[in-house]
Amino acid sequence: MKRLVTCSAVLSLSVFTAASQASIAPEPSVTVKPAVTRSIPSSARPAGSAATSTAVQANAPHAITPTPAVLASIAGIVRTVGLDPNSDNGRLLTQWLINALNDPDSRRYALTLAQSNRSDIKQGSQTHVSQMNAALRRLNADDRLALLRSYTQLLSGMTPEQCAVLSDGAKGDFASALSMLSPKQFEQALAILTSIIKANAVNPPSSETYSTAAILKADGDLTSATNTAWAKLRKHDPELPLVPETGVKSRAACLAFGSLYESLLAMKEPERAIASWDVLSSPWKGMLAAQLASNPDQYIDSDFDIQDLPAEMVRHLPKSGAHPMPYGRVVVLTEWTNAKDPHSHYKIEQSFRNMHDTGVIVSVERLAGVPRQTYATFSAVYGDVDLKSHSVSIGEPYFPPGLMPAEYDAKLDADAFEPRPGTPIYMPAALPSRDNDRGADCTVSARYAASKIDPAFTGDAVDLKCSAVGEHFEYEESYLYDYRFALHNYEIDDSGLGYVTKRTVSITH
Repeated sequence: MKRLVTCSAVLSLSVFTAASQASIAPEPSVTVKPAVTRSIPSSARPAGSAATSTAVQANAPHAITPTPAVLASIAGIVRTVGLDPNSDNGRLLTQWLINALNDPDSRRYALTLAQSNRSDIKQGSQTHVSQMNAALRRLNADDRLALLRSYTQLLSGMTPEQCAVLSDGAKGDFASALSMLSPKQFEQALAILTSIIKANAVNPPSSETYSTAAILKADGDLTSATNTAWAKLRKHDPELPLVPETGVKSRAACLAFGSLYESLLAMKEPERAIASWDVLSSPWKGMLAAQLASNPDQYIDSDFDIQDLPAEMVRHLPKSGAHPMPYGRVVVLTEWTNAKDPHSHYKIEQSFRNMHDTGVIVSVERLAGVPRQTYATFSAVYGDVDLKSHSVSIGEPYFPPGLMPAEYDAKLDADAFEPRPGTPIYMPAALPSRDNDRGADCTVSARYAASKIDPAFTGDAVDLKCSAVGEHFEYEESYLYDYRFALHNYEIDDSGLGYVTKRTVSITH
């Protein structure tokens, strides 16, 4: 859909430009007169929509006669988007622009954006997409469903070759992408754009808000349904990719988007409204997991602060200020390697945020040095036990956050989960667990200076060597008393021994 949105955005920018030229500085030869009513052909209307008049009424102002000067201006716009004005699609776009300039809703919307964005008109496709994203945010739930039905109908008639070009995002040859559409497909695309402009003209600013948890669940449920639909398609065509590829150039992209949209339309309310808002109208366009992984404070503030924990658990935790600590945030970059392949290296970032000097720390673990974050694990910890944990990932079915079992709440009063040298300790797993974790049994070393881990650290540290209950997984971590968090040293699982080779520490107050 990225390419479809880009196409629509550039076309809409054409309307913005034409409207500003016609409304702000009209040609002397432009004649103002009543216009003849025109309607979008029924074959080009969005599914489920009624005929939409694209002309002003007899007594409405600013109707524009297509004089030679106006037609010459419009022809230039048509060429700008890569179409020959005398081609079938060029003529369709010319007539659509004339109709749009004679429609009060389109003119009002176009003029407003033209006045506020005139300096951006030549900024490139990214500006076009941002303007279209703003337009999509004004759609209500019914508008979004109608739009998805129209997109699905348009995609169903596309060839694999068209899909490969149109799925290439804002890259590649835009003119070729437009010219590949048949006149019928081009009419469908213009009708979709008309419906978006009309909705923006009549809809009030959107007041829809959803919790992060609700969006993540709706997005995960949509992922599960889409994967199920894709698996059925692969039974009939084993040559299809293993997973639906919507973010890369692919001949199967239309099938992938079709599976996504049809799965969304089949969802029940209110999840369907949430998912459609997430995919079409949210700032992150269906990529909330990436948004949270890239901006972890957003998720910490909305779902991992003290008040977001169960009330009974909070009752056993210290009050704000009870555990003063020498930092606001610590970021640790570690380089890992695997003993089976010493030349393989990957980087992990662990960040630790002090939550109001309560002794509760929220840690975030994600890959470091990647161009785009797609995964992160969030954990609220006290001592060395997870009070709440959740992993977010693009393309994964939803799994709810895990909570420390309530039976352990009372142990928080005695700081029972702060490691003590020479004393074995059991760390219960936060439940439910995606991997059916059952906790870990740990032994605790003698104290040593935390500065041995990194000169920036103060106070003492201990090492915990732990074995997961009921599975082949061992790990060692170093717990720092002044900071109330632990750093990974190594882990052993079915893939072998992975260990830290380098660590860089940054502390902010």
